[in-house]
Amino acid sequence: MLIYDNIFTWEGPDQGENVLWLISCHLRIIDLSLSHPGVTFLKPKIVVASDMTEGPKRKICAETLGRQIYRHFGFDMRRTLWAEYDPLLPHRIMAAHMTPRYHDGNEIIYSIQWRKLLNSERDLIKRFLPVLDI
Repeated sequence: MLIYDNIFTWEGPDQGENVLWLISCHLRIIDLSLSHPGVTFLKPKIVVASDMTEGPKRKICAETLGRQIYRHFGFDMRRTLWAEYDPLLPHRIMAAHMTPRYHDGNEIIYSIQWRKLLNSERDLIKRFLPVLDI
């Protein structure tokens, strides 16, 4: 079931009244457990993000907004499939694998490796988001 379909915006680190940068993603969240009660999924949540920030498009939602989105929605990163969609890229949609690397104060810094979606992942996303050309 699609549980969220909206623009998610982050204004960068809290610097008082000075906004260092503004990052926006069209964020769609699918909760498989609501659509299939009684079925246990290894990754019951699917996040599909599309960069809405002004300027050159790139896969930045996971890199810059990932932690904020996981924290905001209370998702477990290990049990969530993160995908980024960009209709202008050859593969259109890619999955992110986030690996914790080190601590920076209170924050964990992650490295991100990108891969093509598996056919089963693509089929699930298409079922809930048929408007995406994937």
